[in-house]
Amino acid sequence: MVQRLQLIYGMRIILISCGSFYISIGADAIVLNKELGLKLNCAKKGVCKVGVPKSSLDKYIERMDKIGYSYIILDYNKELNKLIKISERQGKSIEETSCNNDCENCSRRIYTVETEYEKALKEYLKEEFGEDFV
Repeated sequence: MVQRLQLIYGMRIILISCGSFYISIGADAIVLNKELGLKLNCAKKGVCKVGVPKSSLDKYIERMDKIGYSYIILDYNKELNKLIKISERQGKSIEETSCNNDCENCSRRIYTVETEYEKALKEYLKEEFGEDFV
């Protein structure tokens, strides 16, 4: 789901809620690691992720505003099975192209996309961009 959103939103950093964190994957995670010192983890083989605790989101929004990158933050409401945009900023585009930090040998699989997330993504895209977009 995050990878599809990255294609739609281009060179913005995407953070999306997952449990008690907001996560970013791939090139977005690499940028947040370099710029904010967030710890890289393995999302799946060859793709890194970082997490921001929900309780610290405001602090990280402030820090992201200071570094000046464009971003969008989405909350996933499990009860409604819906994505809700909670914050966004227009700024500079990310230039990172790598999805990992040379972790291609990683065999852990911590994050997987579930069907409920795909349904929420489709509904979000309909609301954000119109019925024909999906």
